Amino acid sequence: TNAGDMALSYLNISTWDTGNVTKMNNMFHGCAQLKELDLSTFDTRNANKDYLYHETMTNEMFLSMMNNMPKLEKVTFGPYFSFDGIGTCPNGYKFVMPSASKVAGWDGKWYTADGTGYLPSEIPEMTAATYYAVKPVNP
Repeated sequence: TNAGDMALSYLNISTWDTGNVTKMNNMFHGCAQLKELDLSTFDTRNANKDYLYHETMTNEMFLSMMNNMPKLEKVTFGPYFSFDGIGTCPNGYKFVMPSASKVAGWDGKWYTADGTGYLPSEIPEMTAATYYAVKPVNP
């Protein structure tokens, strides 16, 4: 079955130990129905060690880790989550952009509970926080 065809709307991965994982490419790719993702326990500090490509310090694993998730409305990152495993992402790509036609009110930014908005490429790394695809009404 193609992951994009799956009706997975909820996923409990709170017990996963990812501290030694080096490759996470395509992990959630195509989970087109998923609305919430809690990666607060994910440790991606070792994720870049075996998957760097070209001569740049760009990590391709996150280029495909969360693609095609148009309904994602809420995501939580923990203190050891980085999009490239080292706390930086030189190519400017960081996070998925939901579809404005699937998430009513999405304006291209991810918002914290206090209403601070970030473009997908600006989301702070190695910082525990929850982000919402739609700005909170009363931050």
